[in-house]
Amino acid sequence: MNETIKSIEKKVSNLLISLGFEPKNVNNARVYAYEDSYYKFTFIKGLGGFVVEYAETIGDAEKNLFEDCDVFLVEVGTAQLLENIEDTLKKYYIQAEDSSLILSENLTLTNLKGTILEKLNV
Repeated sequence: MNETIKSIEKKVSNLLISLGFEPKNVNNARVYAYEDSYYKFTFIKGLGGFVVEYAETIGDAEKNLFEDCDVFLVEVGTAQLLENIEDTLKKYYIQAEDSSLILSENLTLTNLKGTILEKLNV
């Protein structure tokens, strides 16, 4: 891989910001806030990839109580790495926090109400 880890870290940071994550410093470490949760992306040389860690609250983040969540290997190349991170964040973190009721693109609330009433034979 031709890119340096610092260069890839910058691209990951730009991706996170574009997805609505807010960069913050907690205990001299860069974390990204989304809603009320905090995420840390750390490159682990021995793994050859980035580990995403998650803290539910600012208090947990300040106590460094992060849970390991996902690993993204750099060997796939920068473009694929960024795509993998974006896809995972959208699928498991952003979507889950953005709404308690997740509707498919073709299902509107009006259609949902009609479907429920139809199932109930009302």
